[in-house]
Amino acid sequence: MNLFTFGDSILDSEAYSGRPVAGDLIAESIGARLHHFAVDGATSHNLVGQLRMAKMIGDPIDIAIVTIGGNDFLTGSLFNGVDEFGRRLGNFLIGLPKDAKAYVANVYDPTFGDNSSGFLGLYGDAALEARKVYHLMNQRIAATTTLMGYTLVDIKAVFDAGTPKWYANTIEPSKIGVPHLAQAFLKAIG
Repeated sequence: MNLFTFGDSILDSEAYSGRPVAGDLIAESIGARLHHFAVDGATSHNLVGQLRMAKMIGDPIDIAIVTIGGNDFLTGSLFNGVDEFGRRLGNFLIGLPKDAKAYVANVYDPTFGDNSSGFLGLYGDAALEARKVYHLMNQRIAATTTLMGYTLVDIKAVFDAGTPKWYANTIEPSKIGVPHLAQAFLKAIG
């Protein structure tokens, strides 16, 4: 069985948390061979290219795990609307082999919903507007994933129950957070 990771630094957290990353723990738990295509800094613009590269190796994509959206949000590209983001995610999911199982995570909130200390450096009305966009992004991830027949993994709920020690470098999972991230995917995989 082959497990492929796609997306951003949530799955490519080695620079922040060391090894193992979540994909390592998931692959070991389910007895799969890991093919790691998630890249720190990736946005939804990179997903189809990651999938093209994955298909070039020739191994079947049995399970795909995906984290995407945080960098789209942080770069401000979602403030003009989440429609294009949803289309890019949808195009990626359409490109997966029909027999692949895909597990797509929503985006967690390292501020635990607290605007008092700023939401990603924003305060007041700007923080409230940014939080609206953040929620729209997560709604689009959920809608696109379920529309395509795949499974949403609610890492936001998992990390909301955690502590700031679960994070490294503001948004990436720390060495403490990585096992919780892996468990969220493993619970969904069954």
